[in-house]
Amino acid sequence: MPFALTVCISQFIFNAFVLLDLNSPFANAQLRVVGGNTVTNRSQFAFQVSITYKNQHICGGSIIDSQRILTAAHCSFSETGASLRTTDLNVLVGHLKQNGAAYKYNVFKITAHPNYNWRTLQNDICIMAITRGFQPWNDLVRPIPLTKSLPALHTECIISGWGKSHENSTTGMNALQFAYVEILNCNVGMEYVAIRYGMLCAGSVNGDADSCNGDSGGPLVCNGQLVGVVSWGLGCGRRGLTGVYTDVSKYLDWIALTGTAAVRIGSLSLGCVCLMTISWIK
Repeated sequence: MPFALTVCISQFIFNAFVLLDLNSPFANAQLRVVGGNTVTNRSQFAFQVSITYKNQHICGGSIIDSQRILTAAHCSFSETGASLRTTDLNVLVGHLKQNGAAYKYNVFKITAHPNYNWRTLQNDICIMAITRGFQPWNDLVRPIPLTKSLPALHTECIISGWGKSHENSTTGMNALQFAYVEILNCNVGMEYVAIRYGMLCAGSVNGDADSCNGDSGGPLVCNGQLVGVVSWGLGCGRRGLTGVYTDVSKYLDWIALTGTAAVRIGSLSLGCVCLMTISWIK
């Protein structure tokens, strides 16, 4: 049956799916925090970052240690499917509004998951490393620990970002938004799309809270730990449908081996020993 598939990303990046393969299920897609509230205390979201391309917000991300952020793999590709150049990217931290003051960092390394599939958005996870460390930590800039396992169904979680406030909006939000969602069963309302290994579903049963485009790569936080990365969905905030997130708990080994800093997993600290270099065949 026909449906509109929403990739939670800016118009700039989303065009890549259309140009690469018109037979892809993303070819007829629309772009994709619905039902959100404005964040007033930035310290509660000190791990949240904005990734900008040539000074334009394109995705969210989460600080996981002194030099790395975790985001979605589809945030690292251009409209032609080529990897974005690190010199065009910046990471903004510590701000509430897109036009507000922020700590600004350059990106020197992008490592998308080697098995990322742009057609299905499986393994939609990526690490971006900055040129200088985030430390010293303060109330506006600090990392978030990674979950060890997927929380139980109906666990209350929080999403945040600068994305659209509803599906038909033409622009994202200037101020950082947050909303409460819960872990849901992907088989409910999502029977017509393939939910693959490494994906999880979250949202609101009534469809009144969801991530939307511009929120891509941003955090799904449950019990104070990073559980998911905003990836894709069918529309934004549609009743009976969920948002789809990359399940962080399925990628802990890859995260631990991708980079040079230490990343916290729950209360456990793992030393990362290498930086993987990915070569993409177009």
